[in-house]
Amino acid sequence: MISTVSLVALGGAIGAACRFLMGVGMMRLTGPTDFPIAVPSINMVGSFSVGVFVVAAAQKGLWIARGVFA
Repeated sequence: MISTVSLVALGGAIGAACRFLMGVGMMRLTGPTDFPIAVPSINMVGSFSVGVFVVAAAQKGLWIARGVFA
């Protein structure tokens, strides 16, 4: 259980750092705007990245389907 908690914490820390860095990059790229363009951009990149990871893991046999859709 400790290793699971540690992996979740590590994933959260990496995700938070990436979100922060991408937000800073978008702010430098677009400048301050009325619409928070960084938020949808970060969400789209993150969703795409998770999708790529899940497909790659499933193709290599590393992903075990559990839960509602299993």
